[in-house]
Amino acid sequence: MNIIHSSDVPTHNPGCDLKVYTIEASDSIHSKYQELSDFLFEKDTYEFFNLEEYTPHDVIQKYNYIKNLQLNVPVTIYRYYQGNYLGTINYIWKVPLRNDH
Repeated sequence: MNIIHSSDVPTHNPGCDLKVYTIEASDSIHSKYQELSDFLFEKDTYEFFNLEEYTPHDVIQKYNYIKNLQLNVPVTIYRYYQGNYLGTINYIWKVPLRNDH
């Protein structure tokens, strides 16, 4: 453990433990996503924030909440698994509507 703590090389590779993806806007959303959807609607495009204040505290519920996310605006989600007890960092930001829709 001392070798890991004193090393200049990270133990986790962000390229392997990182996930970035876009979720398109939905016309019909579940009520549990309405508060987050309203909040994002008022945000500027590309203004990111930590998704933690809108997700459940239980790890499995949080995973399912993010996995099934439905919003009335398109968003990009940045998820980084830090490993061990640190959990996953989840950032989200509104992106512009695509021209082909």
